[in-house]
Amino acid sequence: MKLKYLILITLVFIGCSNKTITTTQLNKPNIFQITKVSKITAKEDKLNLKPKIIQILQQNLIPINSPNGEKIEILYSNYEIKISKITKNHKIQYSKKNPRCIYLARECAFIEGKILCKTKISFKFNKYSPIYKTYLNNKYKDLSSNLYFFKFQNKLYLIKEKCKPIYSKEYCLKIKANANAKIKVNEIQKEYFSNVNDEICQKSPSIKINKIKYKDSLINDIINQFKKDFLPYIQTYTINLEIYKKFQDKLPEETIEKVIKNFKNKNLSQNQKILSNLLKKYQNNPYLLYLMAINLELEGKINKAKQIYLYLYKRYPNEEILKALKRISKRLKAF
Repeated sequence: MKLKYLILITLVFIGCSNKTITTTQLNKPNIFQITKVSKITAKEDKLNLKPKIIQILQQNLIPINSPNGEKIEILYSNYEIKISKITKNHKIQYSKKNPRCIYLARECAFIEGKILCKTKISFKFNKYSPIYKTYLNNKYKDLSSNLYFFKFQNKLYLIKEKCKPIYSKEYCLKIKANANAKIKVNEIQKEYFSNVNDEICQKSPSIKINKIKYKDSLINDIINQFKKDFLPYIQTYTINLEIYKKFQDKLPEETIEKVIKNFKNKNLSQNQKILSNLLKKYQNNPYLLYLMAINLELEGKINKAKQIYLYLYKRYPNEEILKALKRISKRLKAF
C-alpha cells in the first residue's frame, strides 16, 4: 500500500507575528520512500534501533513482513558518553549581609572649624575585629562630604570602606555523547552520526546525571535522520515578512496590517482580493508581490507562487527568496 495520500496536505499554517509566518510542510524522503518492508534485521545494535524503526514504520502505516518489500539491515550501532568534572570560581558582588571588607582609619582633627585628616592610614580592621562593634555604635555620616567618621579613644577617625568580591565555587560536569550507526535499505548503505554536548553546574559537588536521557537523544536524532531519507517527514519553515519593507512606505498601512492579520487568521481568500486590488494601483511593487507569493504558497497554488518568487529573485535578489524557491521546489517534488 503506497502512502501518496500522506502528501495531500503538505503545508500547514501554525503561527504568525508581524515579522514572520511559521509553517510546516510534509516533504518527500531524500533518498526514496519505503512503501512496504519484507524483513528487518540487526547485528551489533547497541543503540537498539530496531524497535524504533519498527515503531516509525507502523506510525506511517507501512506493512512489515510483506513479500517483495524492502529489506532493512542495521549493520551496527554504537554510542559513547564521556563525563569530565570542572570546578569554576565566580566573582560575585559583596552584599551587606556578608561583605568581604576592610575598613581603613585615618586620624582627623578640627582645625579652624574644618576637619583635616592625615594621609597616612592609622589602622585597619574588619568585621571580625574587636573594634568593629565600636565603629558600628559610634559612626556617623557627614552629609556635606558624604564621608563616614567615628570617635575612638577620644580621637576622630575618617573611615574608608574597601570591599573585595566574594568568590563562589561552582561544580560542573561536561557531558559529551556521540553515536553512529550504519543502516542498509536494499542495496543502499547510509551511515548516521549524532552528538550531544552539555554542561550541568551547581553549587554542590555531588551532581547526578541521567545517562539514559543522553542515549535517548542520540537514538531519536539518528531515527529522525533515517526517517528523512526513507519516509515522508514534516519540516518547519519560518517565512520572513520584513524583506522588501523599504517598498512599503507609500502603501496604506492599515491595509497591510490587515493582510498580516489575515495570515494569522488563515483568511487567505480575503488576502487574495486585497492584494490583487493593491497591485492594480501599485503595479509590480516588490513588497506586495512578495506577500502575494506567500499567500499563493499557503493556498497551495505552488506554480503561481513560484513564478512570482522567480520574478522577485531576478530583479531583487534576496536570500529569503532563494529559501522560498528551495522550499517550493521540495514541495513540487512531493507531488
